[in-house]
Amino acid sequence: MNSAFITFPSHATRYLPLLRKALSVVKAQKANIMCPDPSTGLLKLVAVWGQLPTDIRDAINSGQAETRSFNMGEGVVGKCAASQQIICVNKAYLIPPYSDFSVYGIVSVPIVINGRLEAVMTVTNKVKDHDTLGPIIDVEGQFTQADIDHLAQLVERYMGIPCPTRVSTY
Repeated sequence: MNSAFITFPSHATRYLPLLRKALSVVKAQKANIMCPDPSTGLLKLVAVWGQLPTDIRDAINSGQAETRSFNMGEGVVGKCAASQQIICVNKAYLIPPYSDFSVYGIVSVPIVINGRLEAVMTVTNKVKDHDTLGPIIDVEGQFTQADIDHLAQLVERYMGIPCPTRVSTY
């Protein structure tokens, strides 16, 4: 992988349509893309979308914010990257806290091109509609097999590549 692949902000621009669609299709709170940094091997956050403060979203998407990186195999996203398989965790107590945002459910989908991991798309927290508040986190919401299938299909459609079909669910 060449280092030009992890350039900001064009990276965010490339992935934002995928993230927007993923959130609407599976009714989730947030989505992000992490890419391996060729110089360190760490997974770095390059694009985010969803219910989070606009200034934070914009700072991340423009490459202006320092964010946490993950080692291969670390957390759900790292396990997804290392195994190159979809990981779904619907039990909050199995999801280590890595930020101030609560996570009740998570799905990570690898984006693999020619056998090489290019990125991981992660979607967190199911939402439900509230009459006056709009979408709110559904703390008991579970990502279903249909959600996982939809996310895999979106990766295939938006990235033009086949998505891994192996899934680990916890």
